[in-house]
Amino acid sequence: MRRCTRTSNYLERLNAKVKRQEKVIGVFPSKGSLIRLVGTYLIEENDRWAAKSKQYWLPVVEELERRKGDLEEIARTQRRMRLAS
Repeated sequence: MRRCTRTSNYLERLNAKVKRQEKVIGVFPSKGSLIRLVGTYLIEENDRWAAKSKQYWLPVVEELERRKGDLEEIARTQRRMRLAS
């Protein structure tokens, strides 16, 4: 999630998309209808991000598990170097 929130670009783009949807509808009969529209869009956006993260998450975890021994050795080496200096 940090990837999309480290700058305000993602939030600005999200707000622009919501505003475009509002313009398509034009006039809302009640606050509830506006909240439903925005809520539905935000749920769809959340689902898109959830699917995207699943796509990349599993391979990364598998790669880290395969390289666990190497990473532990690197950490030990760095710790020794830090203590030596």
